[in-house]
Amino acid sequence: KVKYLNLKGSMLDEHTVRGLSKAGKETILTAKNIVIATGGRPKYPTQIPGAVEHGITSDDIFWLKRAPGKTLVVGASYVALECAGFLTGIGLDTTVMVRSVALRGFDQQMAGLVTDYMKAYGTRFMWRSVPKRVDKLSSGTLQVTWSDTETGREHKDTYDSVLWASLTAGSPVGEGQDGAGCTQARVTTFPSLFCLCAFLPMPALRKPTSHLSLPAVPAALCLPSPAVIFLFVICSFTVILSCLLFHQQNGSQWKEHLSGPQQPVYLYQTHLKATLPKT
Repeated sequence: KVKYLNLKGSMLDEHTVRGLSKAGKETILTAKNIVIATGGRPKYPTQIPGAVEHGITSDDIFWLKRAPGKTLVVGASYVALECAGFLTGIGLDTTVMVRSVALRGFDQQMAGLVTDYMKAYGTRFMWRSVPKRVDKLSSGTLQVTWSDTETGREHKDTYDSVLWASLTAGSPVGEGQDGAGCTQARVTTFPSLFCLCAFLPMPALRKPTSHLSLPAVPAALCLPSPAVIFLFVICSFTVILSCLLFHQQNGSQWKEHLSGPQQPVYLYQTHLKATLPKT
């Protein structure tokens, strides 16, 4: 049984969490071990005209009352590719706009396998492209203007939905215990405090959040490589959220997109340690 508390938490010491409700009621919780896994939240590129007014994020996609239709996914992070993958999988016309390379900071051989697989199953990619503005037409569709970073030429096309998945903000956990900051060395300041791997600074995934008073993840809790972290997320996070989506949207316009052949999921592991039986 898991008890859920909708509170804003902050660390008082290595065994104590202070929770504050919206009404201002304080709750003090103690535990032998504490795991911090607040994750991150998507951000809108507010410098692009029309991005906030007409766009959605990876969070919003699961709460739509209608099918998103022809969708432009802006960004090439693992979140962007997750969303583009399941949208293509349910039969929607999906395009991914990539500024430079997909999954920057991850193993590029593995990233190439992922994008090649997605292209083979119908996801389109626009490489070296940067969005300039989003305008809503009288027909209700969204006209996206973007530029090619190699030629400088501008292009336009229309979409039913524009999903921003290029920026992520760390979820704040409030003021906390001094001296428990994240470090690249992954040395835990307090042995009772743990963070999941998504909290660690990673190139092109999340910048170091020095203002958070958090410990780093013990090496024993970390997955072997960024590529494996990505594939782990693909095989768990997306599957779970997609199932929730299908369940919640049953009977709506999503239903017509849910039929089709089922494809196997392959998980590649780059670090294996063989254990030989004792003789």
